Order: sequence, then C-alpha cells, then structure tokens
Amino acid sequence: MKRNNKIFYWYKFDKKKNSYEWNTCVSYLRLLFILIGVVFCITNNILAAIIDCICLGIFYFAYAKQNHKLIVILNNENNLVKITGYRYSLYNPLTIYLRKVI
Repeated sequence: MKRNNKIFYWYKFDKKKNSYEWNTCVSYLRLLFILIGVVFCITNNILAAIIDCICLGIFYFAYAKQNHKLIVILNNENNLVKITGYRYSLYNPLTIYLRKVI
C-alpha cells in the first residue's frame, strides 16, 4: 500500500481502490479564518478583515489547485465506492473510497 501525505487529504493507494482521508485540522483552520474575519469586522478592523479574507481565498485556491484531479473524479459518481466519517471528527475523519481509475 502506497501512502502520500498532503495538506488537505492523506492519500492511500491500494490495488482495488484508492482512499482519501480528510485532514480535520484543515476544517478547523478554515473555521478559525472565518471567525477571525467576523471578529475583525465587528471591531471595525477593516484592513485586518480584508487581509484575513485574502488569506482564506488563498487557502481555497490552494485546495482547488492541489486537489483538482480528485475534484474531477468525485464529480463522476461512477468511480465513488463509499464515503464514511465526518470533516470535523478527529476520531472518525471523512474518508472517500474510489475505484481504481485506469
């Protein structure tokens, strides 16, 4: 079994299927960016809120760029085997199982 660690997903490749396990720290980091942005807006720190929104945008762009192939594969439901777990769970993280794409 071959395993690659990335920022957003941990990839595991098997002979029959591939599994992608979501890194739950990314979910909490995204929530932290959003909460900090809301706090900055409430306290009228507009420049800091703009910088926070730019950081969140860079975060989402990096996700889309790094996981573009996975996003395209997930849109084709024929490859999907099953989805288990939750994005915010540390004990049962979101895991996506896909058929081997030739």
